[in-house]
Amino acid sequence: MRQPRPFDVLTAVEYVTGMDPNKRGRSRLIARSRRLAAQALAEIADMSQYEIAQWLGLDRSTVSHHLHEPCDYDAMRMVLDRVSQRIEEEEANAPNVFR
Repeated sequence: MRQPRPFDVLTAVEYVTGMDPNKRGRSRLIARSRRLAAQALAEIADMSQYEIAQWLGLDRSTVSHHLHEPCDYDAMRMVLDRVSQRIEEEEANAPNVFR
């Protein structure tokens, strides 16, 4: 199984929360989506704070703040399941050149 890409994680976060984590604004839903995206990128895609900040268009201190907030484990599990499902579908549909 391949390493999850940041795009896979962000797409899964958008699917789970119903909000684009790159959307600008200060509403509670957007902030929750952004926090979940930062935590998921750190855990699932194994990215640094600097890389997460670049992907989300935030500064590193904001990402650090998001990473130190309590994690919504149910939402994180749903994101992980969605990313795994997407990777498995891609691998099942990929042509097998070694047959």
